[in-house]
Amino acid sequence: MRSTNLLGSYMKVILWFKKHFILSSISIISLLFVCFGITNHIHTKKNISLTQPLKKGSIMECVYGIGTVSSDAIFHVKSGIPSKIRTIYVKEGDFVEKGAKLIELETIFTAPFAGTITSVSGSVGETAFPQSILINLMDLTHRHVVVSLDQGGALQVQKNQKVKLNFDGLRTSTFEGKVSSIYPKNNHFLVHIDVGNLPPQIIPGMSADVAIEISNHSDVLLVPLTALNKNIVYVQRNELKPFPIPLTIGLIDGAMAEVTSGELQEGDQLVLENKAK
Repeated sequence: MRSTNLLGSYMKVILWFKKHFILSSISIISLLFVCFGITNHIHTKKNISLTQPLKKGSIMECVYGIGTVSSDAIFHVKSGIPSKIRTIYVKEGDFVEKGAKLIELETIFTAPFAGTITSVSGSVGETAFPQSILINLMDLTHRHVVVSLDQGGALQVQKNQKVKLNFDGLRTSTFEGKVSSIYPKNNHFLVHIDVGNLPPQIIPGMSADVAIEISNHSDVLLVPLTALNKNIVYVQRNELKPFPIPLTIGLIDGAMAEVTSGELQEGDQLVLENKAK
C-alpha cells in the first residue's frame, strides 16, 4: 500500500515537471519569435531608404549639348593681291570705334563697326598674300550660342523653342534663350541660339551647358529615377512590406520621370532601389 502511494506521488511530481517544462519551452520559443520579429523589423526599416512623399509638379523633356559663344559681327581684313604692309594702326585687344583705321596696304582698311581686335598677323614691311587674314575685328557685345547636335537630337529641335544655359564659374546663374535656326554644316547639325541677357564677362569662345526644351508637362505625378527599375517601383504603405507597382512612364529629365499610368497615389513613399539592396 505504501509502495502504491509512493509511486503515485512520484508520478505526480513527474507530471508537474513535464507540464511546467512544456509551458516554459513554449514561453521561451514565443519570446524568441517576438525578439526575432522585432529585430527583423528594425533591420528592415534600417536598410530601406524611402523617398519623400510623392507629389505632382512640372517636368520638361530637353535635348542637351555643349554650346560655344560666338559673335554676331566678325570682320576679317584680307588682301586681294600680294601687297606690302605699310602701317598697322592697332594691336590685339584694342577696342576701336566704327571708322577707325586698322591697316594700310595699297589702301587703308577701316573698321565697319565698333569692336575688339582679336588678332593681328604680319609686320610692317612684310608682304601680305591673298586670302591671308591680317586683322580680325569682333563685336563682343552682340553674341549668340551655337551647339552641335547628333541627328536624333536635331530632329526634335524647332525654331523658337526655349533654351536654358549655364556657364562654368557662373553656376548660380541660369540664362534663357531661344532657338533662332538649325542648319547643317560640314556634316554637323548646328543650332543657333539667341541669348539676350549675357553679362559682359561672357565672351566668344566660352562654352555653355545647353538644355533645349522639347516639351513641358505640368500638374503630373513625378517619381525619382533612383526609385525606378525597369518601369517598376516598390511602394511602402502603412508599415506593410514594400510591394511592386508597374508604371507607364512619360517625360524624363535628369532626376524625375512622369507617371502616365499606374496605381500610385500622391503621398506614396517609394523604396530607393540603390539603397534597398
